[in-house]
Amino acid sequence: MDPRRVLRNPVIVLSALAALLLILPFLFPRLGVGSLGFVLVATIMGFVLWGTFEAALRADSQWSAIDQNKLVWVLVQMFIPLIGTLVYASAVRPRLMDVATVESMV
Repeated sequence: MDPRRVLRNPVIVLSALAALLLILPFLFPRLGVGSLGFVLVATIMGFVLWGTFEAALRADSQWSAIDQNKLVWVLVQMFIPLIGTLVYASAVRPRLMDVATVESMV
């Protein structure tokens, strides 16, 4: 399977992160099972990393088709992590996916 396809699917990425979080208490017993803050931070970091990598791996032709700049969106997600990734996932990514669908039909 192409690694780019795996990174583009948030369900796979979040499932892998959830599996990792389930085994963390066994790997680090002093951390404790009730470390909700750690789980929350790890989940947010996973979401931001997914969005950043997903945006970086998109083809330049897809970005130019929607009149957006890949570098700008990668940097926005890096420097304004949660808000930048939420905006990318809700506003930009659906347009990129539409372009990718059209490109795959051609």
